[in-house]
Amino acid sequence: MLPGIFSDDHPAPSASADAFHITFPDSAVIEYEPETGALTVSGIKTADVTASDSITATVPMVTVKAETRITLDTPGSGLHQQTDDRDARSHQKAGR
Repeated sequence: MLPGIFSDDHPAPSASADAFHITFPDSAVIEYEPETGALTVSGIKTADVTASDSITATVPMVTVKAETRITLDTPGSGLHQQTDDRDARSHQKAGR
């Protein structure tokens, strides 16, 4: 069975034959490229990760880009930090 023939009018969903690629009806895409180990998610409106115990990210660098606001709220340490487009240095620590 032939799954499909790609052309200029109907290109392959990924440049890599080894990539795991899903395109959803609203054009959101999830792709994992095993050659590079890269996971890419694009075209989504929101992302929500919920865990009952913890979420761990171990990486040398993290980049977060936000157009208007970033809020970091860590009640256990008493730290509340918020930055937005009005004052990129806005922060406060509870108890100060």
